[in-house]
Amino acid sequence: MGHPDLKPYWNTNVARHPGILRTVPAACRRALDVGCGDGLLAWKLADRAQHVLGVDKSPEMIAAARERAAGRTDLAFATGDFLALELPDADYDFICSVTTIQCWRARARSPSSPTTIPLPLAGDLRAHATGPA
Repeated sequence: MGHPDLKPYWNTNVARHPGILRTVPAACRRALDVGCGDGLLAWKLADRAQHVLGVDKSPEMIAAARERAAGRTDLAFATGDFLALELPDADYDFICSVTTIQCWRARARSPSSPTTIPLPLAGDLRAHATGPA
């Protein structure tokens, strides 16, 4: 859908966008951008998915994202904690997050180890998310 006259900017988050966009599956119906901020990545995702939902805890960021997406029916935004939102299971073909995961905390699954541990910043999260057997 092309981009209107968006003020271009660069930061380390924006630098990750091309790599993220390359991983969007062909024929992507629905995408979810967790921690969408001002909606720039969600806007770009909408060129590759039929519908994109951006979620952010900041009402100010969601207001900026909605302003950026004014008139687009393929973009929607929700304010809230992604972990607390009631989103339909298995409803997304693609889920991404640029910097949100580094802020999450995971609970160790072992009852004998109730320590809060940070999730890894990069790499294969599946190996870390399952915890001890």
